[in-house]
Amino acid sequence: MKTSSAPFKRWPIHLTFWVLNTLMTFNLLMQGGRVLNAMGNALYFSVLIAIPFYINYAFFTQHLFGKERRIGRYLMLVTLFMLIPMWIVNFTGWDYLLIDTNTYNKSLDVVINFIFYMLISNLIKGLETWISNRQQAVLLEKEKLEAELNLLRLQINPHFLFNTLNNIYTLAYQSDKRAAPMIAKLSHLLRYLFSECQGHRVPLERELALLAHYIDLEQLRIGEESNVDFYVEGVESHHEMAPLILLTLVENCFKHSDIRSNSEGWIRLSVVVASGALTFRAENSVSPKIRTNSNSTGIGNLNIREQLALNYPESHRLEVAQTPQHYSTVLHIQLDATCPTPA
Repeated sequence: MKTSSAPFKRWPIHLTFWVLNTLMTFNLLMQGGRVLNAMGNALYFSVLIAIPFYINYAFFTQHLFGKERRIGRYLMLVTLFMLIPMWIVNFTGWDYLLIDTNTYNKSLDVVINFIFYMLISNLIKGLETWISNRQQAVLLEKEKLEAELNLLRLQINPHFLFNTLNNIYTLAYQSDKRAAPMIAKLSHLLRYLFSECQGHRVPLERELALLAHYIDLEQLRIGEESNVDFYVEGVESHHEMAPLILLTLVENCFKHSDIRSNSEGWIRLSVVVASGALTFRAENSVSPKIRTNSNSTGIGNLNIREQLALNYPESHRLEVAQTPQHYSTVLHIQLDATCPTPA
């Protein structure tokens, strides 16, 4: 899913500056009741000063805010550029076009005005560059986050798919009548995995439907009378969460349980939502392999923790506990938490 970002709009900054500049110039030129004359002159000087303003903004500032900063070259260009109005004021009869001819020191007047507008031009360009760079950094961070999430999901989907296909193959090879219902369940799962869970958040009800299909597939394989409980409470249509996290935990629960080999084996799954927080609990009796391996985490790998860290960096808690008789995972998630976005 491609990340998009609204382009940074520069024109409000420029419009605000020139409106304020024209009003300030008008206020300075206002004499008696000559409103139209003062407004005309104010607009004239704003247009006149806009020429060096935007030449500096478009070309000279590249040496200040570009990839290679050449402050010396910038100062040289601006100084040479400033000589043009100074030449007009001192050596031609067109000085009245640029400044008030009654100014005590015409050259000083040109220098002060020129430097002032160059500084404003640099300030605006610098502000826009900073905002644009910041926006680009945010966009790149979002794209990086999406790439990491998609990679983690791709690690989940093949693992789940291959296990399920292997189950179906076993039943089909044995001419078991349960193979056809498993294929139907799998088609629903694939539709969800490859077309309906591509966003950062999906409806929680859809995720729970996915879990129900997966549990049905597992029960068809190990026996419909298997001791599996799935309890849901407090889930409403507006609740959303990051996709496939719960599926990973449920899959590991079946993987490490002894429910296939032990007639008294059991799995308990529950999802409870209260006050905008989800609590998922998965418990299962433990197989002999897990009992003898104290280093087993039951999480499979760090995939689930990485997904939680990316989707809910400050709003989740994962608790894992193991005894010789059973294994449990408890996950707490704040459902209204958003994926991290840099400030």
